[in-house]
Amino acid sequence: MDSSALEDELALLAAMYPEEVTYDTRSSEVTYVQKDTHANLRLRIPPGYPSTALPDVISASGVQKQDLREQIRRIEKELLLGEPALDAIIAGFQELAASVGENDKRIIGSNADHASGGRMRPSSKEPVDKKLTTIVWLHHLLATSKRKQVLAPPLPGVSGVSKPGYPGILIFAGPAGSVRQHVQELKQLKWQAFQVRYEEEEEWKLTHGAGVIEVETMGEMVRAIGEKRKDEFMGVMRMK
Repeated sequence: MDSSALEDELALLAAMYPEEVTYDTRSSEVTYVQKDTHANLRLRIPPGYPSTALPDVISASGVQKQDLREQIRRIEKELLLGEPALDAIIAGFQELAASVGENDKRIIGSNADHASGGRMRPSSKEPVDKKLTTIVWLHHLLATSKRKQVLAPPLPGVSGVSKPGYPGILIFAGPAGSVRQHVQELKQLKWQAFQVRYEEEEEWKLTHGAGVIEVETMGEMVRAIGEKRKDEFMGVMRMK
């Protein structure tokens, strides 16, 4: 990876995880330390990253000091060479670190249930002029069939952006009833984790215009959202 591309990726991580991500230029190591739990991950960026090599996992310690290195390496095996991977690896580590403690498991389950509760039921009584923007966080989005369904809302008027991989991130905006129905139908599929992170009764204007598009990286997703909503989106992504 050329230095400017790596700098862009690190800048995005710094915006998503302020005070949690550091980079040592001498050792080429990225360190992520979760504020609340002190779970930590240390990766070394090899010379061929990301074209021919993914980051080396130096250490990965969970909430209760569990060694998570092998689990992180398994996550890396599902990532594609040639694409920035640091955000996906950190997101996978967050999920692993949370899952090792029973309290964290209950919190995740509670958040998911609350986020996808009665609000998500499609309603034919939704006012036709009511708008909605929804952001969904997925543990991962890899299957081609699911990716195709994400891009094909059942009702017209929905625009959005999908980022597959680890994690999967979805943004949908448009008529409230159409957005809710699309999210509800996607939620019925089998997911390891499906969390509605954000809902606002306003339609975000995405830079590409109409329809749902797929992007490869978090940086591309931020550009699709636009500068006006960038900080708001970053805040949503920092939610635990």
